[in-house]
Amino acid sequence: MKETSGNHPEISFYDNQEIEYYIHKARVMRALYIAAMFRRIGIRIMNLFKHTRHTPSHRAGKPVRV
Repeated sequence: MKETSGNHPEISFYDNQEIEYYIHKARVMRALYIAAMFRRIGIRIMNLFKHTRHTPSHRAGKPVRV
């Protein structure tokens, strides 16, 4: 098989399909990772606000269990 600038049509098509698949997979994995990261940050922020704002005033002297 002689090398040409345009490669074989079947091979280049297969490679493009495979490349598209891996790019799509990488995008999905990155989106899931970013979503999980934001979820963790959101839970952490909610926990911070939960412990400060919703602590009743009559329990102010006692240590708050975290």
